[in-house]
Amino acid sequence: HLAAGDEGAAYAYFRAAAKTDPEFAAAFANLAQLYVRRGWFSSAESTLQHAITLDTGAYMNLSAMHKLLLQQGRNQEAAQYAYLLRRRQEEDPRQLTDLQV
Repeated sequence: HLAAGDEGAAYAYFRAAAKTDPEFAAAFANLAQLYVRRGWFSSAESTLQHAITLDTGAYMNLSAMHKLLLQQGRNQEAAQYAYLLRRRQEEDPRQLTDLQV
């Protein structure tokens, strides 16, 4: 739904997924991306942090947080995620980086 631009349906779907399985990190990560699109950066950050807590090794969640912090000019905090992303890539070289630090 989100890719098709139907943010209302995407929100309903992601919220339902999060309620159905509160441990499903992808549901929270997707909600965070919807919040970013809306410019709700504080909500996006807290929701994305929750997704990262649920799945600490998820490269995409770490990358999304890195980008979100850079977008807000929070370069020092973003650098911490850049470090985590580099470490993740060292652990699994199949992970591609797009770091801008």
